[in-house]
Amino acid sequence: MKALELAGEAEDHLTYCRTLGGMSLQAPHLGHGKRGLDHADSAAEATPVAGPLLVAFLRGQQAAAAAMTGDWHTASTRLQETEEALAPADTRRDAVGGYDQAAYYFHEAHVRWHLKDPEGSIKALRRSNAIRSPLERQGRLHSLGTITERQYRTRHVETACQTWERAPA
Repeated sequence: MKALELAGEAEDHLTYCRTLGGMSLQAPHLGHGKRGLDHADSAAEATPVAGPLLVAFLRGQQAAAAAMTGDWHTASTRLQETEEALAPADTRRDAVGGYDQAAYYFHEAHVRWHLKDPEGSIKALRRSNAIRSPLERQGRLHSLGTITERQYRTRHVETACQTWERAPA
């Protein structure tokens, strides 16, 4: 909250927006879908001018959080807007954050999971890792961990164990 306060005081709209975007990432991981959606919506409103990658990231966050709250229509609409914003964008990662096709698939996976499509969710996570740079070790492990967890939750314990065994040490 302090980062948000400081960005607001400095009238740094981009940092304010990115801070809210980060908060929208954390809230759903802590089980607060509504709060995540509120943060994602606030972030989208906080910056009147945003490049296509930031728009894609914010729409993806809105889609994932809306799905967590059970709002299928908003989740689907925002996911489509994410894809549309990403299409013309230069997806080279900038120094602070960045958004690319792998990140889009990761958002798609969360939307599908919360909208009761576990198979589609796992497929989207696999697509995310398939196109992810080999240098993105943390993202790759996060995706593998999420796949493993989802396989376990859908009672595919042996498959979950096999997936996790393939994770690099």
